[in-house]
Amino acid sequence: MDRLLQDIRFSLRSLIRNPGFAATCLITLALGIGINAAIFSVVNSLLLKPLPFTASERLVNVWERDPQLAKPDVALSASDFNDLKEQCQSFEGLSVYATRRFNLTQIVEPEQIQGARVSSDLFALLGASPVLGRVFGPEDDRTPVAVIGHRLWRGPLGGDNSVLGKSIALDGKQYTVIGVMPETFTFPIDRESVDVWVPIAFTPAELNNRAHRGFRVIGRLRPQFPIQTIQSEVNAIAERLEKAYPDTNEGVSIRLISMQEDLVGDVKPALIILFGAVVFVLAIACVNLANLLLARSVTREREIALRSALGAKSQSNWIGCCSP
Repeated sequence: MDRLLQDIRFSLRSLIRNPGFAATCLITLALGIGINAAIFSVVNSLLLKPLPFTASERLVNVWERDPQLAKPDVALSASDFNDLKEQCQSFEGLSVYATRRFNLTQIVEPEQIQGARVSSDLFALLGASPVLGRVFGPEDDRTPVAVIGHRLWRGPLGGDNSVLGKSIALDGKQYTVIGVMPETFTFPIDRESVDVWVPIAFTPAELNNRAHRGFRVIGRLRPQFPIQTIQSEVNAIAERLEKAYPDTNEGVSIRLISMQEDLVGDVKPALIILFGAVVFVLAIACVNLANLLLARSVTREREIALRSALGAKSQSNWIGCCSP
């Protein structure tokens, strides 16, 4: 312990005697470690850390692929979603949603907020619970009720716990607030913060228009069913829909992809390459620091020789024999 304290005191005195050298070493290490920490935080949040939902590894996004469209992945139509939900038995659950903007009125200052129309089982599928009230149930499919986000509750609505049962006006229509989601809940996670969720309640026009592919679908896989198995079942359903509705579904296939993988998308290879690059930068910083220390030791040859002549056998002995 005494030797350790001597080494620490000697190191501090060395830093004080050579502030320029000390600053160069600290800046070199700080840049290397800082860049690595910043990039690793991004890699961790996108690639390593699971999504903030219950058993998120079993959540998948469902897309259609239409050869007539330039975009490879498109959302589903309302009728295609209903057919998929009825015919595919391998999903533990299947939900649909569509984002939209709402004009929020009847408050101090009217504002436009981001919202989402969702199926009643969405929150249960994600394993999300409110901090106040409840989420949608099957009885709410065509009821004017709303679940609000934490920002909307704390901000325009004043954070009042009695907000449950009150009405808010969205695009001029009255919705009764039945629940408040926690601050950490964000869905969809690839959009700006959503402030309100309302039942999706497909209109007859939406159900009769298979060409309108505007509804995003997520599913939860059963634990015993791998995604490849369910993909095969989904492919068979897509073939049946193609034969039944050739005008709108000809050549249309259905693709399942892990929600986390879909979120990262084409960014994953770039992130891995970037992370490897910054690790290499840290290695270069360490090599440069070693070179600086080596160069400094060369300039102290006479001092080290003198200390050795006085009988010092190690740095700790140098400290003991030469310290004031």
